[in-house]
Amino acid sequence: MIQRILFVDDDIHISEQYVETLLEAGYEVDLCHDVDGAVERIQTAAKSQYRCCVVDLMIAGGARFSDERRRTNIAVGVLFKRFARGILSRETKIIYLSNFMRILEDARDNSDPNEYGFAKIDYGPRRFADEIGILLGAAE
Repeated sequence: MIQRILFVDDDIHISEQYVETLLEAGYEVDLCHDVDGAVERIQTAAKSQYRCCVVDLMIAGGARFSDERRRTNIAVGVLFKRFARGILSRETKIIYLSNFMRILEDARDNSDPNEYGFAKIDYGPRRFADEIGILLGAAE
C-alpha cells in the first residue's frame, strides 16, 4: 500500500531534497511551502488520506494563524498541528521538523502512537526517509 505524506516547509531547497528522497522511497508526497496551502490541502483531503504530516516547526506564519501567533507567541508549526489534529485521522503521524528539536527516535519510543514526533533535519534526506519508514511501520 502506498503511503501519502504531507510535507510542509517554507525552505524550498531543503524541502525539495527531502521530498525527492521520499518519492524515491515509494511514498506519495504533497509539498506545501506555506501553512495556508497545507491547511487547504488537509481541509479538502479525505480524512485518512495522509499517513504522516511533516511540518517545519518554525515555518513562517500564514494568514490562518497570524492572530493566534501574535497573541500566544506559539510556533506556527505547533498551531498547525493543533488545527490538523482536529481534521486528520487519529492514526496520522504529525512530525515537527527542526534543527532545534529531539531526533526522530524519540518519537518512535513514545508510548502514545498518536503523539507527535520530532525530526532533526541534519539526518540528511536518505536517513530521514528510512526513519519515516520505521515510524510508519513500512520497514518491518
